Amino acid sequence: MNKSPDFTASFFYLLALLPMGIFGFVYAVVGIALSVGLMPIFIGFPLLLFVLRTNRHLTDLDARLASRLLGLEPQTETETSGSAFAEEGKSFWARLGAEVVDTRSFSALLWQFIRLPLGILAFAFAVSLALGVLALVVSPIVYWVLLQTLHIDIFQDQLNFFLMNERIDSLQLSFIFTGIGILAAPVAIIAIRKLAQFMGSVAVEMTRIGAPSYHPAPRLR
Repeated sequence: MNKSPDFTASFFYLLALLPMGIFGFVYAVVGIALSVGLMPIFIGFPLLLFVLRTNRHLTDLDARLASRLLGLEPQTETETSGSAFAEEGKSFWARLGAEVVDTRSFSALLWQFIRLPLGILAFAFAVSLALGVLALVVSPIVYWVLLQTLHIDIFQDQLNFFLMNERIDSLQLSFIFTGIGILAAPVAIIAIRKLAQFMGSVAVEMTRIGAPSYHPAPRLR
């Protein structure tokens, strides 16, 4: 059973999805384009084999990172290990053909393609939510600093437009925002942890598409 992921690990995992998604997407697109373009001079064929295999390793690395950070169910050695021993003695064309028709190659490519837009959304969601809650919690500090240094009352417009109540001043309103931020913090933490768990589960499941079934050996009593 998967345990609930830690908030810090979940937050940094969502942040890491953006740079990882950019690198994986660029690597997959450029690698496949170069491989196809160089096929007339035969350099593209070994390049295609290299790109497909390294892309699978990148996808496996993503899944291992998700399993380690988020406490997801770890992958089995059968699912992540290659078939190096089975390929001994095979010709280059046989290895290339096996890689091209392998479902795991296409699932790894698909993950690199969809991880970029998902990574952008996850990054924006995590940063916006965290900064929004933090801004609410530290509202009195921001109000006091701006008022003392720049003589700017950041809550004056809110008082005039929303409250229209002269009994509540800007400082009191800033503490109201702090209370809202404190109440919203647990919701934000749960949302970030659940999103990270979902994204990590997708990464792990993408490595299992087309992988051979794993059946643990029975324990001897």
